[in-house]
Amino acid sequence: MSTMSGKDEDCVTLSTVDVYELASVIGSQFEKLIDSYGPDSVTNLMPTVIRVLEHLEELAKFSESERAESVELKYTIERLLAEKKLKAEERVKYEKVV
Repeated sequence: MSTMSGKDEDCVTLSTVDVYELASVIGSQFEKLIDSYGPDSVTNLMPTVIRVLEHLEELAKFSESERAESVELKYTIERLLAEKKLKAEERVKYEKVV
């Protein structure tokens, strides 16, 4: 398994808020290009960028959902292990009594 660079880790934890912030930055850059070179300078590029941002948003939503489920499963495992340990301790106490 390879180690992740900081950039890779950012992609793994990309949230929908991050995507909205990126969209805002890209929108500002588009506005600057339009102001400098006119709307034709970005007309062909804009739909593609919007589609990519929409895909990023969907991936971020999926990733957030998967992270939440992972945390929930982790807590369930911890609870079950604690219950298992408690039952084992109770069994040992019971066996000592019997």
